[in-house]
Amino acid sequence: MKKLIKTTSAFIAVGLSLTSQCSLAQLTSEEAPSMKVFSEIAGAEDIVAGRYATAIEKITATKGANTMLKFNNLCVAHTLSGQWREAQSNCERALKETHRRQNYGVTWLEQTAAPRVKQLHQDIAQTHLEIFASAYSEAISSQIAHD
Repeated sequence: MKKLIKTTSAFIAVGLSLTSQCSLAQLTSEEAPSMKVFSEIAGAEDIVAGRYATAIEKITATKGANTMLKFNNLCVAHTLSGQWREAQSNCERALKETHRRQNYGVTWLEQTAAPRVKQLHQDIAQTHLEIFASAYSEAISSQIAHD
């Protein structure tokens, strides 16, 4: 599996500016699907560096973080490390978390941008589930071929 990772920031996640929203839209419209890592969540730099176990430890130890972004990064770390059961669980949870209003802020500006940001997060979570399924299928096929 080609490991393609992009990072993005919390400003995009909460939709504080149109420029940030456009940046995320450009990332999600690339031809090749890629997994997105939210940089403000502890362990993000470890995911990008390929230190998945360290990233998972840091992410799970973090309290009070945006749960949608946290599960997103856990989804990426577990998928790229081949921990399929955990990857599936976290990818599905990230998608479920996109429906929680608490993940989109409370100010008028955050709530005004929320529907567009929510759709972008749902698209990212759905893409992660598809990448997970593809990687898992590829790993199983490879294992069968070696047996």
